This record gives sequence, C-alpha cells and structure tokens, in this order.
Amino acid sequence: MRVERIHAGHILGMGGLLAPVLGVFGPKLIAPLAMLVVLGLVGHRAWRREPFAPIDRRFAAILGFIVAWSALSLVWVIDPADGVRKWALVFLAVLPVLAAFAIAKDLAPAERRVAQTGILAGIGAGFSLIIVEVATGGFFSSFVFPEATFTVELFNRSPSVLLIFIWPAIAILLPRSRWLALALMVVGIGLGKILPSEAALGAYAIGIAVFAATWFFARATRIIVTVILLTGIMASPVMTSTVMSPNMVREMMPEVNPSLLHRLQIWDFTSQHIAERPFLGWGIHSARTIPGGQERYLVKNSAGVVIGQGDRLPLHPHNGALQVWLELGLPGALAFAFLLALMVWQAGGIADRGRRAAGLAMLSTMVPIWLFSFGIWQGWWLSALILAGVLMTVTPPQTEPAGT
Repeated sequence: MRVERIHAGHILGMGGLLAPVLGVFGPKLIAPLAMLVVLGLVGHRAWRREPFAPIDRRFAAILGFIVAWSALSLVWVIDPADGVRKWALVFLAVLPVLAAFAIAKDLAPAERRVAQTGILAGIGAGFSLIIVEVATGGFFSSFVFPEATFTVELFNRSPSVLLIFIWPAIAILLPRSRWLALALMVVGIGLGKILPSEAALGAYAIGIAVFAATWFFARATRIIVTVILLTGIMASPVMTSTVMSPNMVREMMPEVNPSLLHRLQIWDFTSQHIAERPFLGWGIHSARTIPGGQERYLVKNSAGVVIGQGDRLPLHPHNGALQVWLELGLPGALAFAFLLALMVWQAGGIADRGRRAAGLAMLSTMVPIWLFSFGIWQGWWLSALILAGVLMTVTPPQTEPAGT
C-alpha cells in the first residue's frame, strides 16, 4: 500500500486488531499501541493538512481542571519527584487524546468501514487465542512465557481488556445481525468464566444488564446510571468506613473470604487517611507512599483467628474512587465524578439505539473494573480505556449511508 493511501481508518483498524491480541499476551504493550494510534491520527491529519474537528469543550474543561489541580497537588505531594514524573506521563497526553477522539468522530464512511474490519478481526483473534491456550494447555504461552508453567493466572489481566474491547465489536455487529451480536455477547460470558478475574466478569455482567436496560428504557437508564455513578464516587469514603467496614462485614458474614476482608481493610485504611486531608488530598500518585501503608496487617475472622495477612495499602487502594479522594481530595473527586457522568450522559444521548446501548454498556463495564481492580494512573490501563473509547466512536449506526 502506498503511503499516501493510508488513512485514519487504517490507523484505527490497526489499533482495533492489535489491542485484543496484546490484551492476551502483553497487556502492558497496549500503552505504546494507544500512543501510536493517537499520535498517528494527529500526525496523519497534520501531514495531510486537513482541518481538525473541534474538540469537545465540556470534556476539555473538566480535563483541564484535573490537569491543573493535579499539578497544584505537587506542592504538597509526599514524593515530589515521583509525582512530577507521573503527572507528566499522564497529562501531557490529554490534548492529543482529545484531538484523536475528534478525528475518530469525523471519519468518512470508507475509513469507518476499514476501522470496523480491524475491530472485528481483533476481537476474533483475541478470543481465539484464549480458546486455543485453554484447550492446548498453553501452546502459544510456551513460546511467549518460556520460563512460566501454564496456568490461567497468566491471563489475569486479559479479561479486563477483552471484555471492554468486545463492546465496539458488538456495536459493529448489531446493524448487520442482532443474532451475531448476541452470540458474541454470550461468548464473552464464557470467556469471563474461564479466566481468572471475578471483577471483570462481574463488570461485564453489569454491562450486559445496562445494555438490555438501555435498549428498552433508554431515558430512565441514562438517568439512573448517572445518579448511581455520581453518588457512588462522592460517597465512597463514607461507605467504606461505615456499612462496608471490615468489622461490620465480619459480623454480617462470619465466613467471609480472607482476600475480600483484606480488601475491605485497605479501603478502611484509605478512608481514614482521606479524612485527614479531605479537601487537598495527599497529592497525585501518593497512594504508594501514604504513612503506614507498608505496615503488615493480620486478617482475622469473627472469632479473632488469623486467616491471612497483607500490607495496609499495597501501592494503591484497588478502588478508583478512593484513590482519587486520597490523592486529589474533594475537588479531584468532584472532577472525576463529573467527567464519568458526562461520558455516561453523552453515551446515553446517542440517537442510534444500538450504539447508545453498546456505549453505555462499555462504560458500565469499565467503571466497576476501574473501581475495584487497577490503579487510576496505570499507563496500560488508562491506554486501554482511551483506545476502547476511540474505537467505539467509529461504530456504525443501524443504517449508514453508502459511499466511499
């Protein structure tokens, strides 16, 4: 293919093809892939000297505030050098990412179809690789991870990636065949069950429920999901220190799982430190250096018997809302809550029924994983969310005009 014939659809199609494959064998490589896609879109538009579509001013305003507030938090952050490094890695990409979203929304039909082909091929390849790995006991893994003994735990991050990138593929299939889209949705459930991530499977189940609710009751679902999201993020420190405190859960569930009890202890410890600096927070990327976070904690059951142990705060709280509160305080929590709520509100306002349902479902899958699994500043995870969002913008309406 001649260079001048490459268009934005090829760049997005490459991202859609490679992301699920990397999600199986190298999730951290999604970060450079997303960077290539974003910079490729921006660079291609500049090279062609084509006008840039306007960026969304509401998203830009909220993100601008988060950038500025995070920068200000470097004044009181515990580890300034680490904070500056993380701030630069995360927030210098904001403007190119906003531009990439604007470009993806502005594709010609022919470019859109090329991108969609890559998305479908990618999710097919990712699912096929997982099936082959499980069926053969790790045929490809023996080459990719030659020193490791095969176990499904090798793919502990894979379901979080695949069950997010499945939604753009479902949105693409809907106008072609609702039965194929439904079949892919069911395949996603099967994949989630055989892979080791209850959080990802639970989030995907929530996504399916929101998809169905949006399909039949779009307006009500849009409002309910927005309210739940806003309330959940803003009330999270209170909830984790009261109704979800380790002591209360231990009393209600004497046989509670040790890992769950430890997670609740992490949240309770985090909430206590949020209460110490509720407005300013401790500064960006400071969760790993919170005083007392590296102390060992003995997990005990209701009878006082030790059933496990762990750090009080291992690197991050494993709860996105609490991490925002801990590091950026009330202003940061409000900004993130409104940012996510705006995403939900815009997805719920898409005119096309299929894209609206798939878009809200993808967000409803992303947010629980964001809340309960990874740190909010992890580059590969942020990159996966950004790339999946960009790919969702090129999904087709139920009827798309013909053209080249």
